[in-house]
Amino acid sequence: MSYDVMEMDAPRVDPILQIEKNLLGMFCTHKVHMHTCMAQGLRPHHFAGKLTKKIFEACVALDEDLDTFDWYSVGQKVSATAKVEMTQKVTDLLMEGMALKPEMLPVHARTVIDRAAKAQLIEAMNTMMGELQSPGASLDDLVPDFQDKLSALMDTKRAPGSGLVHMSEVLSAQLDAMQARLDGKVTKLSTGLMDLDRLIGGGLRSSKLYCIAGRPAMGKSAKGQHLITQASRSGKTVFHFSLEMDNVELGDRVVANFSGVNLYSIQNPEEMSETDWSAYSAGLERARRELETVFIDDTPRQTVRSIIREAKRMAVKNRPDIIVIDYLGIIGSEKDEQNEALRIKKMTGALKVLSREMKCAVVILAQFNRATETNSDKRPSLSNLKASGGIEEDCDVVIGLHRPIEYDKNFDDPDLCEHIVLKCRGGKTGTAYSSFHGRTQYFEDRPGYVPPAIENEFRPYKKGIRN
Repeated sequence: MSYDVMEMDAPRVDPILQIEKNLLGMFCTHKVHMHTCMAQGLRPHHFAGKLTKKIFEACVALDEDLDTFDWYSVGQKVSATAKVEMTQKVTDLLMEGMALKPEMLPVHARTVIDRAAKAQLIEAMNTMMGELQSPGASLDDLVPDFQDKLSALMDTKRAPGSGLVHMSEVLSAQLDAMQARLDGKVTKLSTGLMDLDRLIGGGLRSSKLYCIAGRPAMGKSAKGQHLITQASRSGKTVFHFSLEMDNVELGDRVVANFSGVNLYSIQNPEEMSETDWSAYSAGLERARRELETVFIDDTPRQTVRSIIREAKRMAVKNRPDIIVIDYLGIIGSEKDEQNEALRIKKMTGALKVLSREMKCAVVILAQFNRATETNSDKRPSLSNLKASGGIEEDCDVVIGLHRPIEYDKNFDDPDLCEHIVLKCRGGKTGTAYSSFHGRTQYFEDRPGYVPPAIENEFRPYKKGIRN
């Protein structure tokens, strides 16, 4: 007797639907199983089956009202919501579920989430294909919208926070973090300046937003490049969004830094000597070796939205340890925002979220306003930041650059550059000192340097008299 016909006629069960039944059955045995899956990001809209989705919604609703629930109470809740008797149907479905090992719940939850993301991707692609067939369809309009949908899908792949947890869990996590610190496992990216590292808690940390600001000619872009070089030399991956300078100009500065050849000579090579050419070639090769983990986007007129979108796209293959953005003031707006302070606040808020989502340090370069030059010693304060509200609130660390030589051409230490830590969560405010060699765009550490009293003479403006 053959059983082939019976086996061929047996209905095939959709594996995803079976997983959904298994999960829901576990939710009814103990609510903690549902909480485990929800901590992975599982929500009702991820369920493929119409009934399984309704059952999960009922479980979530009952979670607020009951200490525990079973198949019957879930069936009653589904019936009450649908206004149709469905208790038996719900019970029959839940009976088809199989018991799972608790440690496998997160794996199965992510499987359901992944399937839902794939279905959304297919829908988005089909929608775009349909729109492309429309007369007058513009890629400039369609592609950014499609990229936003892809970014949203990638976000669903990352588990969100675990929601409310008991303080004992927080303290256990703190104890683990303390041990990791003692073992040297907490990643900190050195700024290349010992005193500055000491002030800001050992270096740049992941999930933190940093702002480095200064008036024009203070070396903001060079400082950004300095941080990028330090990170790359440590084997860290860097994303650099350069809105102010294109790749060629950035390359000029990088080679000047690595070769020691005057930046002006590199930009005017007819004036370079044989020695310069030899140093240039060596510096170029050195930069190739030491900056292997740096990725640069010099697209002008970018918006925060496009920067975040590109960072997430690139992060699929290369997770960044630090993102440097040069600079905040010329990032474009999505809409014609009239209020500059509100525009900046939206940008810094979005970049702060990016640092936490991608678990990397985000450094934004910014400018101080002209009011800095009315300060008695010309040194900046937080209030001198352009549209400073958002920067003050969202940034974990704000560092102001100050070079006395820019205000006193007779100053006897022309290379002195002050890094004034104006705000620092988890560190100290104060000043760290370095040398800045403008011709080669190079910062040099001055560990333990104690400056003499430095005062930039301030002469108030008088009508008809130029200062």
